[in-house]
Amino acid sequence: MTFNVPFEFSTGTAVLPAGHYEVSQVSDSGRIDLACDACNVHVRILTHAIGNYNAPGESTRLVFNKYGNTYFLASVWSTGSGVGSALTITQAERETALRASLTPRTEVVLVARR
Repeated sequence: MTFNVPFEFSTGTAVLPAGHYEVSQVSDSGRIDLACDACNVHVRILTHAIGNYNAPGESTRLVFNKYGNTYFLASVWSTGSGVGSALTITQAERETALRASLTPRTEVVLVARR
């Protein structure tokens, strides 16, 4: 899956720059790999399953939580699957959400490029 992410974002373990990312899900392991060759970035993330096994997914997408101008990768979804891979909410995201509590959280969805 290839995504153009137009903003800096956090995965919980690292802050990643905007760029074109290849996203790979390692089936049944709960692991996601993010790679941006132009950014010289390669990150592995452990996730947990979320969603509904009986509902097919609409599109391959990345979902971000946005607090003010700060983005956190929240989940990765694949077309045809109602089950996504969610990242654990980190202490940094909790603190950012608390500081931004006067402004609502926004969910930003990016759909894979073809």
